[in-house]
Parts: sequence; structure tokens; C-alpha cells
Amino acid sequence: MVDRPIQEQVDYLVEILSKNPYVVAILDGDPFPGRRDWYLGAGCVCQTVWNFLSGKEITDGIEDYDLVYYDASDLSSTELWTADLALIRRAAPASPFVRWIGDYHLS
Repeated sequence: MVDRPIQEQVDYLVEILSKNPYVVAILDGDPFPGRRDWYLGAGCVCQTVWNFLSGKEITDGIEDYDLVYYDASDLSSTELWTADLALIRRAAPASPFVRWIGDYHLS
């Protein structure tokens, strides 16, 4: 696959990831409404691809699904943890494995 055009590689990655119901639930769930600067951590992406290519159950060995976002506002840690629980429930309510990594301040 590495010798294929980049768009074909991307399409193949999307095809593989769409087989993982938790990834689909997270990406379709809009876990951070109004924010566009969030992402799904790479650990579950890598493991999903590995599982697919090695013929394992698509979610095998994936212990969590990390969500990361940046928010420049100055929230207290209490507000962040409250937001954390709500975001997790909204991201994938059927999955106990989703966790929020944090809000990273770059300044």
C-alpha cells in the first residue's frame, strides 16, 4: 500500500477505521460542540489498523480512545473535570473506554 497514491492510502485508512464502532461513534458524535480543534489520539487508530491487517477483532487490545482538544480560555480544573465527564458521555455513550486527555495551553 505504501507505493499507492496518498489519496488511495487515506481512503483505505478511512475504510479500516470505519470498521471500529467506537471510532465511528466518536467521530460522528461531535464530542466538542463548537470546537474544531480536537482530535482522536493515534493509539486507537494504530491498534485498529494493526488489528485489521492481522485478522484480529477490530477493537482487540484497545483500552481507551483518547480525545484531545485545545482551549485558550482559562478554565479551573474543577470546570475541566466537569466538562470532561459530559464530553465523554456525549462522545460515545455506549463505550466505557473513551477518555479526555486534556486541554492544552500553548502560551
